[in-house]
Amino acid sequence: MMRELYLRLRNEEGMVLYEGKAGPPEEQETHVRQKRNTINDQHWNLQWSLQPVVHPPMDVYDSWSRGYTGKGVVIGIVDGGTDPDHIDLVDNFDVYNSYDYVNDRGNTELDVGFYGNGVECAGLAVAQDNTECIIGVAHDAKYVAIKVLTGVPGVVPEDTLVSKGLSHRRDFVDIYSNSWGPIDDGFTLDDNDTMGTLTQKALLDGVTMGRDGKGSIFLFATGIGGNVGDNCNANGYMSSPYIIAIGSSNNQGQINVEEELCSAKFAVTYGGHFAQPVPTTSDGDACTGSFNGSFAATPIAAGIIALVLEANNNLTWRDIQHLIVETALPFPGYKYTANGGGHYANDVHGFGLMNAKAMIKAAKTWTSVGEMLTCYGDLETPDE
Repeated sequence: MMRELYLRLRNEEGMVLYEGKAGPPEEQETHVRQKRNTINDQHWNLQWSLQPVVHPPMDVYDSWSRGYTGKGVVIGIVDGGTDPDHIDLVDNFDVYNSYDYVNDRGNTELDVGFYGNGVECAGLAVAQDNTECIIGVAHDAKYVAIKVLTGVPGVVPEDTLVSKGLSHRRDFVDIYSNSWGPIDDGFTLDDNDTMGTLTQKALLDGVTMGRDGKGSIFLFATGIGGNVGDNCNANGYMSSPYIIAIGSSNNQGQINVEEELCSAKFAVTYGGHFAQPVPTTSDGDACTGSFNGSFAATPIAAGIIALVLEANNNLTWRDIQHLIVETALPFPGYKYTANGGGHYANDVHGFGLMNAKAMIKAAKTWTSVGEMLTCYGDLETPDE
């Protein structure tokens, strides 16, 4: 009889970061795994979301052991700038292909006093494998900083800025990670929630022409207005078929009170919540232990997709969406309802937890799903 293993991880102050069953023994595969060197990053022991024993797993560590670390993939962190000299990011930062569209300059350093998530998001996606701070999901990928946020919290930048950011070097950038959004107050539905025509065109052009015609991959965080009853279906970005909407949970499927629920949510990653945050890089060579929610989950998803693109860079933007749907893991104890395609989802987790190992395995033999078809028809309303 096989004994179940129970695991509890704590930080230096004794706070429990993870508590639950360890994953089941791994099935043997025929290919030879690469030896994974010891991880020496300063706060690796606090990175509960990437630990190989956490269950259900995102299987990022397993993917590293198989040699997938994001090599050759470029992630665009669309936010308010970065710390170009951060010791845990500098070797993976492509300064020459980054741009500040707010000030129309190449320097994407954070403005003094500006609040943004660019440094934190970059760390979760691509922080280096060294002895500093943390290790990123795709720690051999490169990132560019694309600055579009103007410094006013909760206010979406103008249509022109957003469209430029989402069009930036589409011949070079593979994935655009966005951890920002409109005001989340539960009742506002105005131009901040409706994408401008330039942004809509940038998305369409991106999936049509980006990545040499395979399509740019756009990720957006679902938002932080759940505590005031906001729903991410009211966010025009979430409802776009070209955008993958990412939410956050802990390993038990629990979400922040701020986490927004909606049918547009595609999937979740372990971005954690207030009581179970994830460590990451911060401005000034610092680390932070308080980042959490969908803003943290989105760059983690970007990192996972970078691992998948390393395995098969011929995947289209639609292939990535289908791979997520086919491989996402449901959380026990939650109800999932079948959609018209026979796939199960809910408003809490979308199709479930993204799993790097399963996506990579499927990607290696994947047959492309082809172009998106759009159907048009007339809507008839009954006579009054």
